[in-house]
Amino acid sequence: MRTHPRHPRARLGLATVAIALPLLAVGATTSGATAADDRSRSGQVTGRVVDSTGRPVAGAMVNVLGPAKVPEKALGEHSRFSTTTDADGRFAVAQNGSGYLVQVCQPSVDRPWSCDETVTGVDYVITYAGPDGTTDSWLLQRSLFDALPGDRALGTIAVGRPSEITGRVTGASFDLVQLRRMNGSVAFNMRTDGDGDYAFKGLVAGRYYVTAGGAGWLPWASEPVTIDPDHPAVVDTTLDQGAVVEGRAISGGRPASSVPLLVQRRDGTPVAATQTGPRGTFRLQGFTPGTYRVTVDRGSDWAPARERVVVPEPNAHVSVELAVVKGATVTLRVVEDGKPARSAVDELRRHGRPYATRLNDDGTLTYRGLPPGRYSVVVAGEHGYGARSFRVTGSTRVTLRDLDLDEPFLTVRGRTAPHATVEITTSDLCPPDGAPSFGAFAEYDIADARGRFTVHGLVPGSFMVGSDAYPADYAPRCLPDVQLTRDTVVDVPLDEGEHASGRLVYADGGDPVITTLSYELLYPAGSTTNPVEEHPARSRTHGATGSFEIVGLAAGEVTGRLAAEADGDFTDADFFPIHPYQDGTPYWLDTAPRQVSVGSGDGDLGDIPLTLHTGS
Repeated sequence: MRTHPRHPRARLGLATVAIALPLLAVGATTSGATAADDRSRSGQVTGRVVDSTGRPVAGAMVNVLGPAKVPEKALGEHSRFSTTTDADGRFAVAQNGSGYLVQVCQPSVDRPWSCDETVTGVDYVITYAGPDGTTDSWLLQRSLFDALPGDRALGTIAVGRPSEITGRVTGASFDLVQLRRMNGSVAFNMRTDGDGDYAFKGLVAGRYYVTAGGAGWLPWASEPVTIDPDHPAVVDTTLDQGAVVEGRAISGGRPASSVPLLVQRRDGTPVAATQTGPRGTFRLQGFTPGTYRVTVDRGSDWAPARERVVVPEPNAHVSVELAVVKGATVTLRVVEDGKPARSAVDELRRHGRPYATRLNDDGTLTYRGLPPGRYSVVVAGEHGYGARSFRVTGSTRVTLRDLDLDEPFLTVRGRTAPHATVEITTSDLCPPDGAPSFGAFAEYDIADARGRFTVHGLVPGSFMVGSDAYPADYAPRCLPDVQLTRDTVVDVPLDEGEHASGRLVYADGGDPVITTLSYELLYPAGSTTNPVEEHPARSRTHGATGSFEIVGLAAGEVTGRLAAEADGDFTDADFFPIHPYQDGTPYWLDTAPRQVSVGSGDGDLGDIPLTLHTGS
């Protein structure tokens, strides 16, 4: 139900705008799409692009964007809805039968069919012409031009000058620095140079702030700054190292070098990583007050170890000594049909759970740094599997006898929803929104029209069994800790999916949104029928109608909101949100969070107001 690290995935799963508004020769307009499609025999849209002084702009890219393309900055190398201005700044390009905005931008040198990224430095900002005039962002438009049977003359489109924010972040060499809108969303990402200098160029006038730090330094955020073309801003800072955690690793009274260390919060969240030096010492900074643990990271000759660390105040220096020992090294050769099994998949288990994988190119397994305890190793080859249990009692090197992959694979049969995908994996992915752990084995099958499935190629162990019928209308389900010791039957019944639908409209008039945006439902964590990562409870609006429908939902109380970030690894591009903001601008759209009872009625959420925020 999530991506498996070694196997192919199953399907489971304003400041006021600083641009003059030109006189537009326009006809009738609409806030929705017309019945014509992109192949309609509409006329052309014509106009002339000039800069802020009235001089013509030659070579500007002009894109006619339909409702599904409004945020796009590239329409393809040979799109008939794209052209460039001539020496006098004039252009003529096909109208879009679905309704459209006209986008003007500076083309990229490397990809001349695409708008240049403004952060690289541009002569003018990306500009949009529509029924609401000329603006420096599509977010300031509220309706689309209708396609006319004849030509539409726009007259003059004046593109605005950009502004910029530059500065130096002392202590941040080649580190991430971010320009943010006043709601915290990122307007640009970039890295400082070796001296900590940065430059956000090509910005639309407005209010922003800058953030840095968080990787070895305390997180930092500047005060808000307001810029326009005549008033750029300089924002400098020196990062605070925060609290320091330093110490050394000792083994048998001697310094232990090359020990990989991981610092985690109390809940297990990684904070920092390092490796001890020749004298066994280490030093890390950027910590805030709290309780941490220093652990030996897996994957070396050292056995796991941990030490609790308390940081009492913001700029404390805390010392810790970590006692470490070498773990055992266990090797064995894997054989199938009398030959080394070079393409097998292995899983070392401790307490029945996946612990490591270590198959070498020559068909041998080498597990290092194992602490005392009982283990089992399971290896799957082309035609069968082999399993072996062993005990580690010290830090010795142990060679086990050859493991022959001569046991027949297990098979699981069962019933689920028609045509649903069933995945059986040693990865722990249930519930779908829980903290995952990953194993080496995963197999799947697609059920037939009666919901019958058969999954072959399995080995003994503890598995998760999950079923997702997307795009059919069923809620997904997962079953944790299914113990497989022999061929067996496991049914995964899926509930009929519930629906939720609605329409995104502008709060200041009630017209539907002019472009495709995404609405999503958030479930409380922990249910085995929650949406899976690959198929979240999210849907895009249709064209310029503002309408959306989300299907395949489990019943329950959820929270609805406008989707703004891509938070998963999707098998279907429709789940990627269309961002309700534009790079290098201070504006954003959002909706108020809304409580929704899925399954308690007809699922119609009605009109959902979208509010424009200018950042002022």
